[in-house]
Order: sequence, then structure tokens, then C-alpha cells
Amino acid sequence: MDLGLYRKVIRELLSMGSINYVHLQGWGGEPLLHPNLMDMINEIQGKVDFGLTTNGLLLNEHYSSKLISLGINVIAITFAGGAEPSTHNAIRVGCDFGTLVKNVGELIKIRERLRNSTKVIASYIALSMNIHELPDFIELCHKLGIDEVIIDNLSYVLNEGMFTWRTFTNPFEREPQTFKRIINITLKKAKELGIRVFAYPLSCWELVECPERPTETIFINVNGDVSPCVFLNLPVRGATIYHGVLWVGASKRRR
Repeated sequence: MDLGLYRKVIRELLSMGSINYVHLQGWGGEPLLHPNLMDMINEIQGKVDFGLTTNGLLLNEHYSSKLISLGINVIAITFAGGAEPSTHNAIRVGCDFGTLVKNVGELIKIRERLRNSTKVIASYIALSMNIHELPDFIELCHKLGIDEVIIDNLSYVLNEGMFTWRTFTNPFEREPQTFKRIINITLKKAKELGIRVFAYPLSCWELVECPERPTETIFINVNGDVSPCVFLNLPVRGATIYHGVLWVGASKRRR
């Protein structure tokens, strides 16, 4: 996002007086690559709680110290590939597992040294080829000192070839019992280790409001377009996504 547009957006939001949290995240992008990230943080530091999501590859000692010193409230790290180096590196090509684990370990140490309350969250995307490593992943998070784990599904399937990667079912499929047992074992282990875990269901379910809380949050994309949720304004060409549903263009307002 252009820095000038970002400042305009943030200042409008803060002038409303009802914004209490800002999360900086690239949908398919990496916030730590943004050349003006620190300027963006300076716009919100001390005015509102804030956090970001990163793949952790660039979260070295310099960045960790800087972010924690600035008072960041949440750092979410995506361990989307797996709990073992071979699995992770095969799925997340270019994001070395060893470097990621080392960086997260240093982040936790810096947080403890500075006696900061920054919450560190690990996000794990459950795929058919890595879901069996979830119990081991909880062990790893406990060892590193991570506060919370989110077990996510493959949010949307970009092509038919990716359809076999998913662990969730569509409304007409039977819930996968093997995957369900793995999730239950994982939740039990997390409880024993005292790690908070949120796992998205493997089957379709109905809620009054989805976990993305569209009645309380807004998503603003790189161009300043606004929607209640990122899933209503996905950065893809065309209307079809292979997720068992047809996404149609959502109405949006350009700032």
C-alpha cells in the first residue's frame, strides 16, 4: 500500500474514535518486505493496539527487537508447511524451517528479556500432507514458548489441482474420521501443555456470525477498497474459486 494512502486511511479510522486494533497483513504478501513498514507502525503506535502476520523468514533479531520495543501487541507467524523440516520446506518453498524456528525462538527470548506482553501466535494450515504432524507441532510451540495456535483450513483453492490438498469437506461429503482423530489428539495435547488452540472445523457448519467477525471488523486492501471481510474482496481475477462455491463480485467502496 502506498504510504500516503495508508496515512489517509489510518487517520480517517482513528478520527472515528471506535477503532481499537489494526492488523497489518499482506494477503499473499509479507509485511516485513514493505519499505515503509516502520513509518506505518509510527502512525498507529501509542494510539491503538496493533499487530502483524509474517512468515517469519525475515523476523531476525533486529526486526524482533524493533517490533517489541515499539509495543506491538500481536505477532502472528504462519507455520503453514508442517512440523518437520522436510514437510515444511517442500510445501513452503523458500521459507526454510530451521531459520523460521530459530527466529521465533529469538523473538520469544527478546520478549522475555524486555518483559513485554506481546502475544505470539502460530498459524498452521492443515493440509492432507501435513495434518499428521499437528501433535508434534503443538510440542514444538510449547518448547518455543508460543502463546496460542490457530489450526486453519486451506482458505480457498486456487485451482482444481489443489483440491486434493484440503482437509475440510463440502456439504455432501462425510467428515474425514482420520483427520478428525488427529485434531482431537492435538487438542488434548494442547490442553495438557497449557497452549490455547483454536481449530476451524473440518466440515461445514452454521453460525450466527463467522469467526472473522464481519460485524466488528473491516478489511482494507492495497488500493483502499473496503469490504467487511477479506473473503468478500479476494485479489483474484474472475469470479470462480474452486471451493465448492461460486464467489461473485462483492460491492466495495473506493476511498
